Amino acid sequence: MKNVSTVIGLLCFFCFIATKTLFAANPAVTINESMNISVSVSMSKVSGDNQQAQVSTALSQPFVIKVSYINGTGVPNITINLAITQQPQAATGAGLSATQVTTDASGQAQVRLTLGNKSGQYQVSASNPNVSNSSVVFTATAIGGAEPGEYLKDENPDLPIRDYQTIVSTLNIPDSIKISEVEVYVNITHTYIGDLVVTLISPSGKQHILHNRSRRAANIIQWYKGIAAFCQDDTSGNWQLKVEDKASGDKGTLNLWKIKITRDTGEAWTTWNCIRESKHEYDNNFTNTWVITHPGASEMRVHFEKYSIEGDNYPYDKLYILDKNSNEVCWYSGYNKKDIWSPVVSGDTIRLKLVTDYNVPAYGFKVDKYMAVGGSSLPQDTISPAQITNLSASDATENSIKLIWTAPGDDAS
Repeated sequence: MKNVSTVIGLLCFFCFIATKTLFAANPAVTINESMNISVSVSMSKVSGDNQQAQVSTALSQPFVIKVSYINGTGVPNITINLAITQQPQAATGAGLSATQVTTDASGQAQVRLTLGNKSGQYQVSASNPNVSNSSVVFTATAIGGAEPGEYLKDENPDLPIRDYQTIVSTLNIPDSIKISEVEVYVNITHTYIGDLVVTLISPSGKQHILHNRSRRAANIIQWYKGIAAFCQDDTSGNWQLKVEDKASGDKGTLNLWKIKITRDTGEAWTTWNCIRESKHEYDNNFTNTWVITHPGASEMRVHFEKYSIEGDNYPYDKLYILDKNSNEVCWYSGYNKKDIWSPVVSGDTIRLKLVTDYNVPAYGFKVDKYMAVGGSSLPQDTISPAQITNLSASDATENSIKLIWTAPGDDAS
């Protein structure tokens, strides 16, 4: 009897060793089908999670998923279902390269996400109900794009710019939107942009020159902001960017341009005369802030009769547009710019901050008016009497007197 027990024990031991060996070689093997014991498989993320890209673009890397046995060996021929499960409100244009993929010999499969037209977080779920953890979630973030009330389109023409030739790139906007203002981003690589004239043309044929043979430099890579020439026009139709080469010896390429349109909300804008200007020329190593306020206004924008700030090729000096709380809205640099409207700034105050470096002064700027939505019918300056210094009077008559003073932000009496 003892011998029988020993034999049975040895048989059990060898069966255990054989089963363990078989399991190690192929963990998919069912140990005992009647006992319903099987080795599970799981799904995991390999790469591609937490990417960031511009709105309406495909991610640079795919989402890679792996289905594997408990020992890490990949499981081929497993079907994975994919879906976009989260995106920003009202976003359109998001998509996947496939909604169903199959794992390869290594147990991996991949899919690529194209982000929608709204900035924010997008999530993609990969699932299979027969896998132990039936789904995994990838996340991506879209940046840039239009803010509420704005419309953004772009065009990648890659058109060569040759001597004495004109090229035209067309961008179609099918939507009908009444325009408040337009901003244009231009990316041109060119060996000498003093040869170039760059013009934006609306569907109605109205034209606005963005660049007119200024600057002894290479490349135009910048936003042109506050273009009010198309105010109240309709967006629908073909917008054109025309680039004219007016001289010989240099060449380049129109790589990319974008148009950003702020919708007209229907609110009534009023225009007010207002002078704010720097010293002409401004000083080096200089920082100063000028303030324009329209009490109670919900939105404002200022008009530059002219600005000329050192920094065509590099922004050595900057003129900042700030809101009431000194948050940066945009900045300007470059020579001899005229008739420019700033972007719309929320609130009843706009601050103009000039910051200069140690050399090469320029004209500076002059604001001659501003626009406001709502607020007082009699705007007031932000300088209180207590802040005024160097007050003097002269040329007194029965009906008038000449007053001269200095106040914070003023570079002239």
